[in-house]
Amino acid sequence: MGNKERQIGKCCNGRQATLMEKASEAYSTKERAELLLLNLQKLRAEVSAIEAHYDILKADYTKICDDAMLKISSMKTDLADALESKIRELEGTKSEMSSWESRLESRLGPAEIRLKAKEVLHQRVTPAPRSPQAIIDKAADCIEFGLDKMGDGITLPTKKIIDACSVMFKKANRRAKRRNYT
Repeated sequence: MGNKERQIGKCCNGRQATLMEKASEAYSTKERAELLLLNLQKLRAEVSAIEAHYDILKADYTKICDDAMLKISSMKTDLADALESKIRELEGTKSEMSSWESRLESRLGPAEIRLKAKEVLHQRVTPAPRSPQAIIDKAADCIEFGLDKMGDGITLPTKKIIDACSVMFKKANRRAKRRNYT
C-alpha cells in the first residue's frame, strides 16, 4: 500500500470513529431520556395516589368538623334553654320573695327592722346578677364535677375489689409458704 491509500484509510477510519462516537452519544442520550420519561410516569402515578388519599382525608376532616359543629350548636342550644329556665325560675323566686317581703313588712314594726330583714332575705335568696358567660361557666363546672364523681364511682369500687383480691392472694401465698416450711 502506498502513502495515499494509508491517508485515505486514516481519513475514513477517523470519520467512522467520529460517527461512532456521535452515534454512541446519541444512543446514551436517548436512554437517559427514556429513563427520565419512565421516572416521570412513576411520579405522576404517585401524585395521583397521593391526591386521592388527600381527597379522602379532606372528606373525613370535613365530616369530623361538621359533626363537631353540630354537637357544639346542640350543646349551646341546651345550655341556652337551661339558662332561660333558670332565669324564669329566678324571676318566680323574686316574685315570691317580694310577696314574702310585703307580708314581713306588714308584720314588722320599725323601719330599721324591715331594712335588716330585707337585707337578710336578699342575701339568702337572691344571687348576685351574673353574665350569661358566668352562668355557662358554672354549668360547665357542674358538669365536670358530675363527671369526676361518676369516674370516682367507677374507680373506687374497682380499687376496693382489687384490694380485696390482693389481700386474699397474699393470705393464700403466706399459707402456702407456711405449709412448705413446716
